[in-house]
Amino acid sequence: LVRDLLGAGRADAALGALAAAQRCGAKVGFLLDAEEAINRCVELRAPHEACHYMELRCREAARGSGRRVDNYWLNTAILRFGKAGCAREAEDVYAWMARGRAPSQLPDRNTYHCMFRACRDVARACELWDEMTNSDTALAPNVSTYNYLLDAVHEDVDVAWRAYQDALDNGVTPNTLTFNLLLKAAWRAARADVAYNVMEDLQMRVAQQQQAVAAAPVAAGGTGKDGGKDKGRSAPRVTCAPDVVTFTTLIAVCGAARQPDRAFAVLTQMDRYGIAPNARTWASLASAAGASGQHERALSVLELIRERGERPATEVYNVCLAACARARDAEAQEALLAEMRACDIGGTELCARPDVGTYNALIHACEPARDVARAEALLAQMQAEGLRPDAVTWKSLVAVAAAAGDFGAARSAVQRMRRAHHAADVELYTSLIKCAVKAGSAAEALRAYDEMLHAGVAPNVVTVHTLVTAAEKSGDPGIMPRVFEAYRKVRSAGKARGNGADGTDADGSSASHGGSRRRGGVIPQGSRETQLAWVFDRLTAAWAELVCTAAADGGEDDAGTVVSVADFAGVHLADGTNDRDGRAALMVDVSGLTASEARVAVLCMLRGMRRLWVERCPAGGLVISFDAEESQDERDSRGGAADEGIGAAEAAGTVRGELARLLHALDVPFSVSGGGRRTRSSDGGGGSGRRARESFGNVRRKRAALPSQMMVPEEALMRFLRKAGGSGPSVACK
Repeated sequence: LVRDLLGAGRADAALGALAAAQRCGAKVGFLLDAEEAINRCVELRAPHEACHYMELRCREAARGSGRRVDNYWLNTAILRFGKAGCAREAEDVYAWMARGRAPSQLPDRNTYHCMFRACRDVARACELWDEMTNSDTALAPNVSTYNYLLDAVHEDVDVAWRAYQDALDNGVTPNTLTFNLLLKAAWRAARADVAYNVMEDLQMRVAQQQQAVAAAPVAAGGTGKDGGKDKGRSAPRVTCAPDVVTFTTLIAVCGAARQPDRAFAVLTQMDRYGIAPNARTWASLASAAGASGQHERALSVLELIRERGERPATEVYNVCLAACARARDAEAQEALLAEMRACDIGGTELCARPDVGTYNALIHACEPARDVARAEALLAQMQAEGLRPDAVTWKSLVAVAAAAGDFGAARSAVQRMRRAHHAADVELYTSLIKCAVKAGSAAEALRAYDEMLHAGVAPNVVTVHTLVTAAEKSGDPGIMPRVFEAYRKVRSAGKARGNGADGTDADGSSASHGGSRRRGGVIPQGSRETQLAWVFDRLTAAWAELVCTAAADGGEDDAGTVVSVADFAGVHLADGTNDRDGRAALMVDVSGLTASEARVAVLCMLRGMRRLWVERCPAGGLVISFDAEESQDERDSRGGAADEGIGAAEAAGTVRGELARLLHALDVPFSVSGGGRRTRSSDGGGGSGRRARESFGNVRRKRAALPSQMMVPEEALMRFLRKAGGSGPSVACK
């Protein structure tokens, strides 16, 4: 019965049957083995049933004298949920353990190791670390703990470096894996300076350990595993000697930082340590040269390999092909491909025969040339050789079609990809949206965006950037609500994950390669917050331009325009929004925005007004409105009740202060009007943050009036609009 219920996906009913069998005297472990139970619960994504099963096993162990293994199996459940990508289910098991029905069920050090492996974001990893080290049963971390932590926070190089310093402060001796994970964090952030500091520390520690080994070759005792806190050792030994992974990652860091000379210098260091490069090392070296636009130097890596008596692997050839594609050297590409095909594949030595990655690189090379026909021919040739296209192949084909603006070819590639049972990701849908934009069809772009949401794929910064371009090209302000919807989804996803820093999105798709222009083109490298700020600036600038253009085209009588930045409620040129004297005014509602976002929104609106309304402006001037009601997103992030109104008051007060400083800096006089209410603690504290919010529950509250509008009169607005361009909003924005 239990097996039939599990086979039908009824984990809850199966656990009910097990409980009934236990009451009848049967042994749960005999009816359903723990290994099988956990595997089935992971397949069915049933964390509570896995915990219920362990509870049943606990009852049996309590009756007998058998050894309790609750922690082992619960940790196994967390680990397997994490490997299956079920981070929420892993959190459910961890929360069940934290409630601890029995001492053997409480989280131990291995529990946190498994949670670090299942963790999906930096902020949650830091919270787990605090829970581990600051709880009543504080667990002493060892070197493995710090390594798991570093792996969990490698997307934020600053947090990773602080974790490393914490390990040193606690007397934990880092090992080779520790330094390799630090280099991985530096590579993700393209921080060559951090990588050089890591290598200096590594070399210093290797020298110290070698001296200790030479000074004390023999000692009594056992060997521990707690990295510096062991009670006995047989003899000092070198625990952090660099290996091939260390130097390969260092080369990758140099490539990400566009420092090919330093990347090639790493080969000398490898020879000094007697470490031979592998295929991944050579591929990283060629990639470092190709990323810097030195494709001939990338090709020289093949000669370096042959000089050492080795044969280049397919992986190295693929990187060289990509470098030639980036340099648009078709002749070198054909020569490399002919060289790979001429290889004797019947020999015993490893041969660099073309594989799926080879054709992916060749298809991707068609993107700069916008050659859809050649990309399709390469796909046919690939299939004729018995190679099956993977998801990267189809995404490359869609990217080529997008570059050429051939929406039909892009649609066809997506349909064939679905027939091949490959899941589309955010990168593919963004390429499809880009293709629709190039084809001049904003409707198709929105249709592709709707398909992405229907497939359960979340947009990223590049998606929002592409949708903004679609709105700009169409000139239709009606598209902006959907664009802002995409932005809010990206921002909410960032808050939920707590992602702090990354040059790429969490899904792994790269936002851009270099560049730092503020408007209209390249997304800047840096943290997710930096990229969100950039894309919001561009989004709001496009919104301001479209709205101001529509208002200017509407004439003097239709200058009263209501625009909500938070949800883009619409542009109503016919319904005049009036100031206190009944005159038509341009009203900007920044409800629901953060202070920095509200500042950018107002700046972009002023910038658009200056460009379009130099000779005239709305008779009622500019009205900036913000609502004191707390949004659902803010309430969820604060974790408070709906009727408290404290988070909203803090947010509205912060927005008002930021906008007041902005208008003072621009020398624009303004007035405020009441309308909302704010909550203050009786001691006058107005602090923000978790500690301030927690203290609000223990003090008496009183209500105070909160201005909900800031008004810039027509005369002041006109003086601002007529100023010379050098002291305008763009300077303040910069």
